[in-house]
Amino acid sequence: MSLLTWNPDRFEFGEARYASHVQRTRAGGTVPMSWGTGQNRNRISPGDTLFLLRQGSRGRGLVAAGHATSGIDRDPTFDPASRSGNFVEVEWTVVLPLVDLLSTDELLARVPGVPWKHIFASGFTVAQEAAADLALLWDEHLEAVGWREGRRRTARP
Repeated sequence: MSLLTWNPDRFEFGEARYASHVQRTRAGGTVPMSWGTGQNRNRISPGDTLFLLRQGSRGRGLVAAGHATSGIDRDPTFDPASRSGNFVEVEWTVVLPLVDLLSTDELLARVPGVPWKHIFASGFTVAQEAAADLALLWDEHLEAVGWREGRRRTARP
């Protein structure tokens, strides 16, 4: 299980695009995309559970979950100025409305084995013990926010 990061202060999806991702996954579909993995070059494999951790100054917490559909690849058009050319193909199965994100405060309280406020780049690997706690918390959170019943089991340790 790994965490990918998104800071909307640096990269904005656009409200309409993000809303379409929410709508698509709420209806049972998926959202495939490529996502940067920071300096992580080999710790994500096809089938691994991935979470998207929203960072920045406009609300912090988990907003999406899905799985890797590839291992980590290096972008052939890599620009060294960007410091990372590593990426993974991901298929998001849940993209939550931002008002329903699983907050960093809740994550700190319930999954203390992860340094939630000190993850500075995508590709953070969650230790197995914390992964089980995170999977359980995510399922509880989805139920609490009324996510579609058939989409609840998205994470596995």
